[in-house]
Amino acid sequence: MQHKSDSRQHISKTQDAARRNGETPNRPRARSCRVYTSQGTPPSNTVPSKYNSDNFVLRFGIDSLYLSYQGELSEQWEQKLTGLKDLAQHEDPKQQAKAQLSIGDHLFEVKDKGQKPFAYVLADNWFRICISSISAKAMPLAYIQISSEVLTLHHLDEIIQDLEFILNTLAANRSEAKVSRVDLFADFTTHDDLDNLDIKQWVTRTTLFDKHYIRPAFTGWSIGYKGDISARLYDKTIEIKKSLKDYLLPIWEKAGWNGEQSIWRLEFQFKREALQELQSSALVDLLTNQGGLWRYASKKWLKLCIPNPKDSKISRWPMHPLWLFLSQINWEDNSTERLLRVRKHRPPCDQSLFVNGMGGLTSFMALHDIHDPYDGFRRYMKAAKQFHDVRSRFSETTFHKYIQQKVKEKGRRFNTMINTPPKDSAQTRLDAKKYRTTKDGE
Repeated sequence: MQHKSDSRQHISKTQDAARRNGETPNRPRARSCRVYTSQGTPPSNTVPSKYNSDNFVLRFGIDSLYLSYQGELSEQWEQKLTGLKDLAQHEDPKQQAKAQLSIGDHLFEVKDKGQKPFAYVLADNWFRICISSISAKAMPLAYIQISSEVLTLHHLDEIIQDLEFILNTLAANRSEAKVSRVDLFADFTTHDDLDNLDIKQWVTRTTLFDKHYIRPAFTGWSIGYKGDISARLYDKTIEIKKSLKDYLLPIWEKAGWNGEQSIWRLEFQFKREALQELQSSALVDLLTNQGGLWRYASKKWLKLCIPNPKDSKISRWPMHPLWLFLSQINWEDNSTERLLRVRKHRPPCDQSLFVNGMGGLTSFMALHDIHDPYDGFRRYMKAAKQFHDVRSRFSETTFHKYIQQKVKEKGRRFNTMINTPPKDSAQTRLDAKKYRTTKDGE
């Protein structure tokens, strides 16, 4: 079985490859907080003055990363995962709550269904790991989605080390990582009116375009969607209100955002076929070629130009100053500063807990004309206990048992509570100690 040190070795291979090519080896990273400024483009005969503006890149890096590993699941873990999946499918919620798997510092929820063609799915706030059964000979061992939050707040090499420790635990053997999909992005501010861009200004081979609005606001463009390469240009400050990714706010502020101006995101998505053609399908190659992928996408695959009605040849149209600025981002100059630790559990947001979660209490108070929340909560709990105790005459579910069971169910879903018997919990602690020892290189 391979050890976690393999991941450190494959990162060093990346740096060795960079040295052989005469490049400066750089640590693989997912984000930057460096501020880049552009003083605009001076007026000229080819760039009208109405396009001149100051543009600022707040951060750039990898937003989405999907990896695959060839290899084979061990027989021991095949049996264990099958048993956990059966528990997740059990009719008894008490048994469902035990469908958990602890590896290192991760407490995964084991899903009741696989994701075709993968038999098993493990999930927490860092990873969604799809695993093949031993009988699926033609399938990869694992297909992994890494969350955008952990890519934002952790170095990529640390993430890969953590992931490959998990895979080394489960697998009888495995290969190096291949990239199935990667999304590269840049967050920026601009004074250009992106709503007024004409579709004719986009120069690309694809014919698939969508312009998006959330009335009355313009929210962005989707270009070449469903293709091997696609692009999105959208208002991230509007999108974040829906996604609730508030961890981005202090990062933007640290990078120089004033808290008011709209932040736009340019994002290029590369799927496996495009990555193979661009010689970036292996993770070690992607780590040294992010800048090359970005330049290809923003200079050859897609360009935003300024139309010249006197020139019918589109290839001669000058590039829009904003696009020229974005295409020239220096991916080799990226910050290595660590920002925050990313929790591995998946708690509900405060909105869900303290706004949506108050629905039952406030409804009860309205029915009984109660205005004091503390009095309302006390009477609500008393009424809830009476309801469940009466219902327990026809079942074994008392008020306390009902609450305890719901806590276990949500502890599994949120990756916060171990619901297995004490002897398994002791083994879990031993595994966690072994994980930390391996991770620290002791």
